[in-house]
Amino acid sequence: MGGSGAPTRRAPQFAQRSAFSSRQQSESESAMIPLRQSLRQSALSLAAVGCGFVVFFQAAKHKPEFATVDPFSDDPYDSVGSFAVQLVLFLIVLSLVRAFRRYPPETDWQSNAAIQVRGQLMACVAIAFTLLADLIAMARHPGAWDGRRAGIELLAITVCLLAWTASAAALLLLSTRVLSLPPLRLVWIKLLAVPAGAFVVLALYPETLRLEPLGEIVTVLCGMVLLFVVVWTIGTAFTPPVAISSDFLDDLAAVRASLAQALHIQRSDAVGAQKAWPRTMFRTVFDWLNPRAHRWNIALAAGILLGVFLVAQELAEGGSSPHGGKRMLVIAVYVFLETAGVLTGYSLIARPLSLFRESG
Repeated sequence: MGGSGAPTRRAPQFAQRSAFSSRQQSESESAMIPLRQSLRQSALSLAAVGCGFVVFFQAAKHKPEFATVDPFSDDPYDSVGSFAVQLVLFLIVLSLVRAFRRYPPETDWQSNAAIQVRGQLMACVAIAFTLLADLIAMARHPGAWDGRRAGIELLAITVCLLAWTASAAALLLLSTRVLSLPPLRLVWIKLLAVPAGAFVVLALYPETLRLEPLGEIVTVLCGMVLLFVVVWTIGTAFTPPVAISSDFLDDLAAVRASLAQALHIQRSDAVGAQKAWPRTMFRTVFDWLNPRAHRWNIALAAGILLGVFLVAQELAEGGSSPHGGKRMLVIAVYVFLETAGVLTGYSLIARPLSLFRESG
């Protein structure tokens, strides 16, 4: 009898501790509501800025009046812009999903918000760095645009987009300053030295190097590396390091659950459908691409697929179409450069943005 009474006496204490813990968690979540609202607003702002940037990049390359006066349509400036467009589009989707998805009650809201700030800030940095690279190209080749109406318009749009991006980044940091860390002295040195070094490289880069095939490849890689290094340097400087508790697969699972609820799909139906799937090649490929089990496979596959897509797009737009062995060489170079860019970006931003977590 006495032994059975001890748990009974402890039960109210355990329930009291559980209630206190739940109350603390609820209070913590309530305190983060204004911050989450700010992140949603900044995600929408980023989507507007990013879409404007992508439209400008495409217009500068393809509108005849701009294409004739565009000095940044050549590498390394075009390389910076091309990879920035891909990165910004991905970060817009990531930011919107993470800002508006549903989270479980046990979510570490402060870590989650810090990761969202990083993603949005990295997108702003990618846009700003590209626009500054464009201005450097215009400064190096004033004869291409100065004195022409289209050239003046191109300069005005670039400056306005840069100001818009800087405003979006400043508002993001100000609205989430509760998460920000004042950078240490060494971090400030890195913040100043890395972008300054990148701008010096772009300002002094020997453009004649791209006249040779191998030199063109090196030039593309140079622009790509400069972009991702600057984005990583600035994007990770203003938020504290946090533990990875969820990743992009969790984000997708939350979106799927919300869609299933909106479409009135029962969970039992979805589970039954999954069990009915045979373990075919599709399932094997899905397991192979799982970044929790195989970190690099999905980045490698994405780089190859994007490279093939860009080749097809170039040919569809009426680009040069060599025959035979030369065509295969061009395709191989496109795929190599795109894969190198995806792997470089993935290696630098995957962990800071919690794109994956280790399985188990």
